[in-house]
Amino acid sequence: GAVLEAVFAPYQGKRTGEISLLRRVWHQLNKGDVLLGDRIYCSYFEIALLGQRGVDGVFHKHQSRRTDFRTGKRLGRNDHLVEWSKPRRPEWMDEATYQALPQNLVVREVRVAVHCPGFRVHRVEIITTMLDSKEVSLSELGDLYRRRWEAELNLRSLKSSMGMDR
Repeated sequence: GAVLEAVFAPYQGKRTGEISLLRRVWHQLNKGDVLLGDRIYCSYFEIALLGQRGVDGVFHKHQSRRTDFRTGKRLGRNDHLVEWSKPRRPEWMDEATYQALPQNLVVREVRVAVHCPGFRVHRVEIITTMLDSKEVSLSELGDLYRRRWEAELNLRSLKSSMGMDR
């Protein structure tokens, strides 16, 4: 692997959060790409805005969202489609952008077991825009999430070896 793009910002203040930094490199994402991300990216607005660009997402489900596999359209065990309604317009978004977003989003919610050698099995709930369970299986989503976690560990290692771990 390689780092293709990096964004730097002050430690705190406006436009320094992870989502703001992601938006600064969105131009690197092309139609058909898949963005792997942690909980912070698992929001209606990020998913809808990425969808406008033709970019799919695979995100760890945000802890504020409830999971009930008895609802939505069942695709299999621990796998279903759910509909999210558009929340109120956030302050950072202009009215025209807000109006261009759909009133509802259909997302796929799955629970997968992530196997990492040397670690215990971790069960995680994932939200994705890849809706076809025949095209992308539960195990493939689990593998994607595991790769995202390995990238986190590798970046942590790199920062430690460069003395940037504080």
